[in-house]
Amino acid sequence: MSEQYENKALPFEVERGWTAVPNAVYTVYMKHPAMNAPAAVLYGLLLKYYNAKYDYAFPTREDLAIEMGVSTRTISTLIGKLSEVDLIIVEKSAIQNNSNNYFFPPICETIEELEEKFPEISEHLRKLEDREEAIRSDAEADKRRLKSARKGGNSP
Repeated sequence: MSEQYENKALPFEVERGWTAVPNAVYTVYMKHPAMNAPAAVLYGLLLKYYNAKYDYAFPTREDLAIEMGVSTRTISTLIGKLSEVDLIIVEKSAIQNNSNNYFFPPICETIEELEEKFPEISEHLRKLEDREEAIRSDAEADKRRLKSARKGGNSP
């Protein structure tokens, strides 16, 4: 096996590259009420366009819309969500009229950091914790019912 594949980040080989998205985008930022899955996908797409030479990404909204299969209006909405949660900083391009420059500030890596940065989401986070507990409780009840059914506990 060649050395380049020994410590690879993906469980399979790709020829056309890949983009790293910090796990915190999925595990921390998705707890912010302004975030949603399409915004997380757009964040990954913007990271794909990141240009280390300039230290920002600069795709057009049209290019992003085409890649995601959505309207430019949806892209604008999602960019607003990413800006609201400080995953990106948007500046108008001085070079291209129809393009923005997207900068990537450091991110919160824990829910505690997110809540400290956005104290207004505290109540929302508490509701999510309650919902998560209910989901876990329902899953445990389902496991018990399945176990009982396998032992013949549901016979009339």
